Amino acid sequence: MKTFRRFIRRLSNFVLRRRSDDRLREEATWHLDILTEENLHAGMTPKEARRQAAIRFGGMNVIREEYRDEESIPALENLLLDVRYAVRVLLMSPTFCVVALLTVALGIAANVLVFGIINAAILHPLDVSDPGNLYQLRPKAVVRGHLLTTSYPAFLDFRHRASSFVDLAAYNGYSSGELKLGAGQIKVYGYEVTGNYFDVLGVSPAQGHLFHEDPSSTAGSAPSLVLSDAFWQRQFHGKPDVVGSVITVDGKPYSVIGIAPPGFHGTERLVWPDYWIRLSNELQVGSESAYLHSRTEHAVTVLGRLKPGVSPEQGSRELSVIAIELSREYPLTDSAASFRLIHPGLAGDEGKSIRGFLFALGTLVLLMLGAICANLASLSEVRLADRRRELAIRVALGTGRARLIRQLTLESLLIAIIGGGLGLLAGVFLLSFLNRLDLPLGHLAIHLEPRIYGVGVALTLVSALLFGLVPAWRATRRSPWKMMTGVPRRPRRLRQLLSSDLFLCIQVTICSFLIMAGFVALRGTFRALNAPLGFDPHGAVIVHVDLSRVQSGKNTAQTILDALSRLPGVAEVGAISRLPMTGGLHGSPVFPSGSLHLHADEAAFRAYVFSVSPTYLRVARTRIIAGLDSPSGNDSSEQGAAVVNEVFATKMWPSKNALGQEFIYEGRQIRVLGVTETGKYHDLEESQQPVLYLLMSPVSTEEMEYVARTALMPRDLASQLSHSLNTGNTDIPIEARTWGSVLQGETFRVHVAMLTLGTLALLAGMLAVTGVFGTATYSLSRRMKEFGIFVALGAQRPALLQAALGRTFAVLIVGTLSGMLLGVFTGPLWGWLAYETRPNDPVVISATLLAMLLLGTLASVLPARRVLFANAGKLLRRE
Repeated sequence: MKTFRRFIRRLSNFVLRRRSDDRLREEATWHLDILTEENLHAGMTPKEARRQAAIRFGGMNVIREEYRDEESIPALENLLLDVRYAVRVLLMSPTFCVVALLTVALGIAANVLVFGIINAAILHPLDVSDPGNLYQLRPKAVVRGHLLTTSYPAFLDFRHRASSFVDLAAYNGYSSGELKLGAGQIKVYGYEVTGNYFDVLGVSPAQGHLFHEDPSSTAGSAPSLVLSDAFWQRQFHGKPDVVGSVITVDGKPYSVIGIAPPGFHGTERLVWPDYWIRLSNELQVGSESAYLHSRTEHAVTVLGRLKPGVSPEQGSRELSVIAIELSREYPLTDSAASFRLIHPGLAGDEGKSIRGFLFALGTLVLLMLGAICANLASLSEVRLADRRRELAIRVALGTGRARLIRQLTLESLLIAIIGGGLGLLAGVFLLSFLNRLDLPLGHLAIHLEPRIYGVGVALTLVSALLFGLVPAWRATRRSPWKMMTGVPRRPRRLRQLLSSDLFLCIQVTICSFLIMAGFVALRGTFRALNAPLGFDPHGAVIVHVDLSRVQSGKNTAQTILDALSRLPGVAEVGAISRLPMTGGLHGSPVFPSGSLHLHADEAAFRAYVFSVSPTYLRVARTRIIAGLDSPSGNDSSEQGAAVVNEVFATKMWPSKNALGQEFIYEGRQIRVLGVTETGKYHDLEESQQPVLYLLMSPVSTEEMEYVARTALMPRDLASQLSHSLNTGNTDIPIEARTWGSVLQGETFRVHVAMLTLGTLALLAGMLAVTGVFGTATYSLSRRMKEFGIFVALGAQRPALLQAALGRTFAVLIVGTLSGMLLGVFTGPLWGWLAYETRPNDPVVISATLLAMLLLGTLASVLPARRVLFANAGKLLRRE
């Protein structure tokens, strides 16, 4: 307690230092007056009495220091003095301060931004109960983008037989419809879920109630609906009377039974459904419910919670055993697929590529921060070399080496704190801005959590130590005499390279690595945008007609196709059941002709199946390698006509001509009329897949996408088609978009990689220029007299240029080659960042080497001109 009181008194004296000094001065004056009066009584003159009193009392400065040591906190006082001195020194170099603050701010802002995205996409838990025990069922084979798990009847079998799980729930995330709102309508998207969906997730309602498991809720039960909180706030302004009301979706009434809690949007981080409805309702929003009884349509995603003590491996093994049992019970539809369990959140196995991309990007921005630290360290060494006489005087006056290192490090710490603070604010602002954006992949909810600020502060402190401590330690190693005279050290060549050029070499290495990353992204973007897709989206418009609110007949799709073809300005029209590269594909089993056992496990292979009109392949500009792209006049869909791609033909008939051959699909004999080139069907990065185009004439499937070659704008095309089709009282919703805009989600990652890596490459180029320029300028300024002697002795400009820049270029070449080797040996990193491009690509290597040489030449030759075009007299007189 006594120690605590003493500390409080010391702290109070430190805060009220001026008042304490006044009190000490008054007390010392009082003592001096008493001693002076005693000396006067002893017979001394006033002047002598005062002098003897001062001698007897002691030095005032010594007493003041002793008093402060006893009654104040000397460490804090010294720190405050160091801070004041550091501020004065930094203000003497405004250019260096501005450059240092901006570069540190850029580095911290980039790292905070990337970490904030990583935190939102990966680290932040889902808004459900016990997210660590929530799993999604996935086939054992990793397939990008395939979110759907199995069929609804198979899900019911898994749920009833699995004993390792507390419960299983399922949902279909592809529900949509038109919501009647006032006098207009808006497009809404949602989930069709099982009755126990919210119970499995452990979610409580914000208003009303949610779905619960109810044995009486079967197909045909009264349709009900749960709204998301975001949609409720956005469209209904948070009115509580919405609960219990009836809303109309696609002309069908739904009772709003509750509002989901704020922030809850299911288990996918990028998907924000507007509503949830029961899977068991016969009247589905925007779709038919036939898939509820089909074992061939993989239409649901399955979630579950394991029982206590059950590991994910045990749960996946049990599911695999159940799958084998189902394949024996339903050999025509079910296969003995093995399952695994993953945590949901990022579209199934797509999360692996998203996590890889984000972690790779985080590694690059950390490297950029390292390059910034190396750049500032080299510039700090230049500044400290110019301050050598100041440092020598301070050492001569008794300043200890530790105090000097602390003083110099404090200057770097001030730069880091101010620059890091600005960077943290900029990063938080960018995260807040990003939180308001709707990206092509969806909306990512970014939470400004304390850990984000903690990462920003930690990186700031580490940066200060990296670019401040080492130069400060090196600057205080020399003797005061050498610092005063400016005599340069002459160590061995290798040691000289390692000591004076280490920071520049590290900086150039990282910068060349980042510039290589930029060229890898540029090369990957070029390849992605020019990849052989198997179709040409340019000049094509995609038309979607919602038939959910009209009574459609057998040939409704053919009617729409004919109506489109008759519109003025439309050159060609085709139809396809599902557009390629829009997700939702899974392979269907195909069998060789003559197969007797059509079991799914005995299929030749699984192929993507598209139902198309006879004109689709021509409209899509899909190249036909052999045969015809459409059946003859006597052929029809009932007779089983099809076109396959090269992979399909090679797998089914390795040594035969595929034309005229037959195979079995869904129990029907299918005859091959043509073979197309192999393209992309699910995503850009998929391996080559077998594809089957089932030709329909006339088009009899209702759910079709229409492709039109036209010069009309999508809005004008939709308006003309609407006018042509809407002859009755019912308006048919029609949506038209360019084919390129439909593919934006698939190419989004490629463009993001180009933007981020390109920005990092530009920043790295700027850092390389400033680092080489600063080092070369300082090196040449210290050797002006030496160059003057060279010129006086008759040295020619080539020899002078070699003497001036040879050392800098040696470091530049070593750093560039080191960065390029680092890029080549970190091959797995690039697989997450770029499309089918690696740093050992000759174009990437050549571009990186050329860019670094140009940047180094530009940064070195500018200061070298002062030497090349100056006369010997000026060089010899220059200090």
